[in-house]
Amino acid sequence: MPIEKFGGENGESLEGEESVRPSEKLKGFRKKLWEKTRTIFSRIGIEKVGGTSLEAEEDIVSKIGEIRNKNEDDKFLDLEISKDGENLGLRTVAQIDSKYNPDRVKNYNEWDLTPQEEAERWLNREILVGEKLDKFTIGESVSADELVDANRDPKQGEIFLLKRTKEQAGQQDEYGESEGRALAKSLLDMQKNLRATEMVREIMTEEGIENKLEMEQKIFEDYFDHFDGYMDNSKVILEELDDEDLAGRIEKRMEEFRVVIEEVQLGEDEYSFVHGNVNFDTVRYPEDGRAYLSDWQRAGKTQNKALSLVYDLGNALQEAIEKLESAKAKAFILGVESELKFQYQDNRKLGLAIINLAKLRSFSMIVNDLEDDKKTLALSGLGE
Repeated sequence: MPIEKFGGENGESLEGEESVRPSEKLKGFRKKLWEKTRTIFSRIGIEKVGGTSLEAEEDIVSKIGEIRNKNEDDKFLDLEISKDGENLGLRTVAQIDSKYNPDRVKNYNEWDLTPQEEAERWLNREILVGEKLDKFTIGESVSADELVDANRDPKQGEIFLLKRTKEQAGQQDEYGESEGRALAKSLLDMQKNLRATEMVREIMTEEGIENKLEMEQKIFEDYFDHFDGYMDNSKVILEELDDEDLAGRIEKRMEEFRVVIEEVQLGEDEYSFVHGNVNFDTVRYPEDGRAYLSDWQRAGKTQNKALSLVYDLGNALQEAIEKLESAKAKAFILGVESELKFQYQDNRKLGLAIINLAKLRSFSMIVNDLEDDKKTLALSGLGE
């Protein structure tokens, strides 16, 4: 979602203009969301947003008017605000449900979450991961975000997240091999340095979670726990391919890596972690040559570290083909592969399985819609 800035120059409040409140004239969805946003501003110590500027308020009203749950990202209102001279990102739930009741007893034996509850679940997860990463990560944090203030309990008021985010360095169309290597290294470091099992267990204890379904409905997405889960998901994707023979060949290639993936399966009470939404907007490349992960609203758990990498790397490879011109995409993919080969020198079969399974799933999702050299690049990744 685009970022909306408001306030005067350098985030200063605008003064002296006639006080006209467009929010007073709004009805339904927009009015409720505007009132919710003003409540959050007050809680975090911002008494004025744009002062009495009609134009500033109309900008906010226009932004709110775009949010209609057209897709998953529209569950949230993302704003860039200035507090104490510092630019910060504010995210809050943008769903409005007139029948919503934060005190209702949910049935975790079946999926009965309302749209607003699902949005709250996403935001709750992003805040929770931000709170836990530093505690359970060995060495430097894998996150690009620093939590400034948050509320993830609807019983305590409006849910929101206020954070600092590392600046994005460079232009996306300049990404190439070095960015591919840096991203692959960051994802590998997360698997090595994040004590995911301890983190998940602590969250389960704190939240009173007793089973897998309740964990998924309250907090985390549930990604591929084992190779069968990867195959079940991939078969749904392959059914959409225009070429049935190609789909059959891809499925056969996927199965070639079953044994090596199953050899590294974690135990039933062990967990790995998945970012869940690795793309060029959620990965930051500051000047230090590293890649930092941000935006954890789709984060989830698995019981296979290799499949964690398959999912996240697959998203990145798909993004490269879709967003970069072909030569740059090829270089980015080469960078990812090179880092995997370097990191898995002692287990080449596993490194090869991860990169191939990432390509086979992610490129199958987009090959129907590609043309010319981009289609050729995707087909080569599919073994064609």
